Amino acid sequence: MAKSDIVDAFLRCLLKHQPASSPDLLRAIAKELRSEWGGREAYVLKKAGADKAELIGGAIAAGESPTQAIKRAGVSRATGHRLLKRRVSSW
Repeated sequence: MAKSDIVDAFLRCLLKHQPASSPDLLRAIAKELRSEWGGREAYVLKKAGADKAELIGGAIAAGESPTQAIKRAGVSRATGHRLLKRRVSSW
């Protein structure tokens, strides 16, 4: 049995959210990803900063304290405040 990799995981996730994806599309995506990334190590971000900024900002808007919102997002106090500053400046 072949070992599963990140491309297989990506395709499973795609099918989970887009079950009508055609087999031809899945093969084309797999071919392109393997051609570009095959044999190389790729870094996968744990969580996008923008997502965490939205999580923190939404929690604060809902009445949660900034300290609690930042703790719940799983980032340091300094990072939480930096993300909030970026979020506010993008409005």
